[in-house]
Amino acid sequence: MSIKNNALIVATCVIGVGLGYSVSSLWSATTNKTPRNPSSAVMGKLQPLKIGKHLAVITTEIVPPAEIPETADQETEIIGRITLQQGIDSDLEYEWNLPSGVTLIEGTLSDGLAEVPVGQTVQLRLNVTGFSKEYQQVISLQAHAIKGGMRFGNSALLTSRPEDTLESIAPQLKEEAEKQLIIPLPVRDASGEQDL
Repeated sequence: MSIKNNALIVATCVIGVGLGYSVSSLWSATTNKTPRNPSSAVMGKLQPLKIGKHLAVITTEIVPPAEIPETADQETEIIGRITLQQGIDSDLEYEWNLPSGVTLIEGTLSDGLAEVPVGQTVQLRLNVTGFSKEYQQVISLQAHAIKGGMRFGNSALLTSRPEDTLESIAPQLKEEAEKQLIIPLPVRDASGEQDL
């Protein structure tokens, strides 16, 4: 090839690149520059409210009694705690749920608490009979309030036989399952023969 042909090829490439760049710049300047979001949602309008244990509007817990009675005829004191983590637009309402066979001796099963300040923990006490280790029973405490037109709540559970719950026996079940999965590998001696 001659020098003229090489120069013509280089000049054609330079002109082509320059023309392509000019056309793309002109086209991008005239098009709409609104970014497309996934699923065509408008940014900022549909932001979900972040909820987690550390960001919850309300936290609820039941303090386990020092000892759960062995028989149902003994009285037990149950203490519940509700903490308001953020401001609310309504009363803070709560409700205890007692299983059948558990009788309220003293305390209030449900109520609304007005003007609870943010950060304050409300302590609730119930005295009951029938809650014992004889049978697996669950007492729950639920709390809820309105914030920004939405209802937020939280709950806590107390079981009469925590040793029988899945959380309690799961580590043991996992260990037993892992033992069943372990298969001993055959061992080879120095000569390369496999011991059985």
